[in-house]
Amino acid sequence: MNRSLRNVFAVAIAGVMPLTMLAQTKVDLSTKATKAAPAPVKKRDYEPLVSTHPVVVPTTSKSAKTLAGEVKVLEKLRNAFSYYTDGSPFVYDEGTKAYFRVQRGPSEDTKGNLFMMTSTDGGTTWSAPDKYYDATLEGQARYPSVLIHNKNKSTNLADISYVFYATVLKPKGDANATFDGAIMGFKKGNESPDIFAYPSPENDNPDQQKWNTSTSWATDQSKSASYMVQTLGSSTTTQYGQYGVLGLSSATNDILVSKLPSQWGLSKFRPSTELNSSYNTSPLVGIDEEGTLYTIINNLFADNPELRLPSISKSTDGGVTWTELEKMPEAILTDYVVANGGEATSTAYPGTIAYDSKGFAVYGKDKYSFVTKIVIQDADANTPNPVHIVEYYHENGSWGIRKIAEHSGSTPLILQDSSGTVVSGESAMDNEIQLVRTGDGNLLIKYTDFVTHNFAGEDRAMTDIFYVYRPISSSVWGTPGNITNDAFFDKISWLPNSVPTIKDIPLIQMRTVSTNDPTTLEYLQDQQHIDTEQEIIQRFFTPAPVGVEEEVNPAGLALRDAKPNPATNSVEIPFSVERSVETRIDLYTTLGEKVATVQSGMTAPGFHAVVLNTENLLSGTYYYTLTAGTAKQTKMLTIIR
Repeated sequence: MNRSLRNVFAVAIAGVMPLTMLAQTKVDLSTKATKAAPAPVKKRDYEPLVSTHPVVVPTTSKSAKTLAGEVKVLEKLRNAFSYYTDGSPFVYDEGTKAYFRVQRGPSEDTKGNLFMMTSTDGGTTWSAPDKYYDATLEGQARYPSVLIHNKNKSTNLADISYVFYATVLKPKGDANATFDGAIMGFKKGNESPDIFAYPSPENDNPDQQKWNTSTSWATDQSKSASYMVQTLGSSTTTQYGQYGVLGLSSATNDILVSKLPSQWGLSKFRPSTELNSSYNTSPLVGIDEEGTLYTIINNLFADNPELRLPSISKSTDGGVTWTELEKMPEAILTDYVVANGGEATSTAYPGTIAYDSKGFAVYGKDKYSFVTKIVIQDADANTPNPVHIVEYYHENGSWGIRKIAEHSGSTPLILQDSSGTVVSGESAMDNEIQLVRTGDGNLLIKYTDFVTHNFAGEDRAMTDIFYVYRPISSSVWGTPGNITNDAFFDKISWLPNSVPTIKDIPLIQMRTVSTNDPTTLEYLQDQQHIDTEQEIIQRFFTPAPVGVEEEVNPAGLALRDAKPNPATNSVEIPFSVERSVETRIDLYTTLGEKVATVQSGMTAPGFHAVVLNTENLLSGTYYYTLTAGTAKQTKMLTIIR
């Protein structure tokens, strides 16, 4: 299914809930500039089942309190969406305790240049823009990233190094330019930057697929190196959706790795029927304290093309070699869906809105969390289905899933003028999910959702920005908080890649400049336009404290049926607990002889599964036992050859 049907789905939602999406309102084009904006190369196939499942917008606000502080206007730009939708444009450095932002120039003459701003007082004030890239070099830059290297945690800005990345529009200066690879470069302190064109991965890239717009970064401060993973552009012969990795060193001002890992090859995933579209999501990357890189991919796989599952590939040598993808056992997802009122057979497309999450964090060796949304589908296509924001996590050698928050399921539509015609489409950031780690030991999620506000005398569904967080030491997510809680079309919001504490967190957001009265529907509709002049606004918020974890059903231990059973080479053993508890899964022969301990460690509440390799076990009958304290559950497993 191509992108056009996904847009039909979005408009269909608007028909059910016209206040949710304002795209059907007529626009007076005479008051808006006619401009053809190039679109990023980002085509996807979408799971068709969800088009028959309408969603529900809450009828009341999720929070009666506005948590954010006063709004401050930082800059005015045109087409600001292409500077705060992909990449790493807003970062924090622990040593200098400074924030850094990168973005385009504000005027028609400078819009292809890139500038960096610095704040050394927690984001309260910012330096004047410092130009580090000139569009006359290679072409107009878009979707920039900045990575900070401060190996010794110096407090002096002159000691730190910068790594830059951005895609470019070519031919240079052409109104019909298209994305054609990328520029990247290095900068030390106050020195002039070294920027150069680098259009394609160098190795394992026979069709010379080029770098693209959507990027995810991880930095190894001990080696002054940053690593990027992304979905490359398609070629004339190669399917869109191939993944690449890039490593950059500011210590040597050189490229460490640049390749298309075979472990992430297109043959691993569900193929598309069109050359220029894909079911594949953008990959995300993280790094632990030992320097191990983790890339997570949330895809439909070739061996089971009806179920979207997260998978992990790791590298211990700076991205040169990678492990094969380790999928989360599917029983975790199907058990969760059934437990929440859905049907296991209806989980063919649980990742309805799986493409644009920035929700990945690594917080220890083999400990990581990925945040996305799933639809709890049932057999009735005419009944609205719940949408959950969930956390897929990996701890103590096993995967798990836990609910974070309920969601309306609606994705904002945005408007863009193209050759005198208003075009509506999904926001490039979907529901703007970001997961960041705080310096004081928390995982913080930011996202948008629709709530009902009274505007111009009528109840209307509009987007607000929300947060949820939990201490890393806890398995319990707090109650979602509404950061903005205003009758306003909130769009394109961004947190830094990390923040020092859970207090006074800076949030950057776009606001469309409008000459209309802010109390009128015309002003509200203007906020959906993204290619007119925008203001970059900033505010601070402090989340409410997370409550103390309470025990829920202390006896909530459940061992489920192994899959497949009988098994040949490997088997999934799913289980769940309803409180944090030490668990152990042991495998026994029919004579009671223990063959192996499959899993052992502290297990958080939720659905889990472990994978047992049975290749070295003899054919026959075995028993697997789940133990938690004095409670035990046992089931039978058959192995055949």
